[in-house]
Amino acid sequence: MSSTVSYWILNSARNSIAILQGGGRLYSRCASSRNKSEWKLFSWIPTTLKNNPPHGSFALPKAYRHTSTEEDDFPMQLSPEQVNEMLRAGESAHKILDLSGVPNSVLRFESNQLAANSPVEDRRGVASCLQTNGLMFGIFDGHGGHACAQAVSERLFYYVAVSLMSQQTLEQMEEAMENMKPMLPILRWLKHPGNSIYKDVTSVHLDHLRVYWQELLDLHMEMGLNIKEALMYSFQRLDSDISLEIQAPLEDEMTKNLSLQVAFSGATACMAHIDGINLHVANAGDCRAILGVQEDNGVWSCLPLTHDHNAWNQAELSRLKREHPESEGKTIIMDDRLLGVLMPCRAFGDVQLKWSKELQRSVLKRGFDTEALNIYQFTPLPLLHSTLPDCRA
Repeated sequence: MSSTVSYWILNSARNSIAILQGGGRLYSRCASSRNKSEWKLFSWIPTTLKNNPPHGSFALPKAYRHTSTEEDDFPMQLSPEQVNEMLRAGESAHKILDLSGVPNSVLRFESNQLAANSPVEDRRGVASCLQTNGLMFGIFDGHGGHACAQAVSERLFYYVAVSLMSQQTLEQMEEAMENMKPMLPILRWLKHPGNSIYKDVTSVHLDHLRVYWQELLDLHMEMGLNIKEALMYSFQRLDSDISLEIQAPLEDEMTKNLSLQVAFSGATACMAHIDGINLHVANAGDCRAILGVQEDNGVWSCLPLTHDHNAWNQAELSRLKREHPESEGKTIIMDDRLLGVLMPCRAFGDVQLKWSKELQRSVLKRGFDTEALNIYQFTPLPLLHSTLPDCRA
């Protein structure tokens, strides 16, 4: 079944692109330009400490913040209390309620987030599958803006959940859509990725999710995909849809602009699916999953479950070199970054690294204000970027 599904998933995306491009597939490439080193003056002290500096600390109402990605030392003095407040500002804990009568293997989960920039480009989400079993946890690390991370955090879980559905459930979903009746609920969000700015394009996203489950129906698989296949094909299919959505003609100006920002920014993703005692992890990029293990003697240890896809991963470097001519070997990775610009070698979005120069130009010449939308163009070697995740049980 794997070879059949693999053939379908890849050719489905290829055929869609061929239709949009009049029968010829075009690729392109890109990367955002580096930020210049810049110092900015800012003022920040937590409200609880603004008027009453802790004993033994130096109150600094102003400090300098380095806005470049090139890290340098800069003066910043914070008390332990201030540091602790910053670190715990995004902290939350959630207890899993047993609503189905079946004992949960996950009793509770805790989450925290520390923004490295403002607005924060990263997202996180937790949801349970309502038509199948399992809990899903995801971390989405955005770059070049938050648009791609937001979109992937809202959509990826739906693709995975649909992939796991039985033929009968998918038929019920399709029948409800055809008759304009209420659709079966797919997810129950336990921690939503945040207030969506994509409410106006939800119908477009649902249309493409529906196309995906229609193609699953055509495979006539009674029990749906297994979890490893579901994770792998969901990552690839969502990334393909993100690319196709901006290539297709769109009338609504907001939909066009949002789709462009999603496609031209990027996000790495690491997600886990837990069903009873079974844990499966999928990763594309340089997010990381680590399992804490308590030994019989009570000592805790850490077990890495993922491998970073970057310049320090020799297997990833070998993959990139295999997929390109030997003459390009010295330019694929420069300064430990993809083309000297991007740290992760796999991610959603980043269509500038996946499209051809011709396709990139044909999309952007439709009248987009690329400067206002913060869209950067780049024309490196095609097919440098991948969204194929590593999956581990």
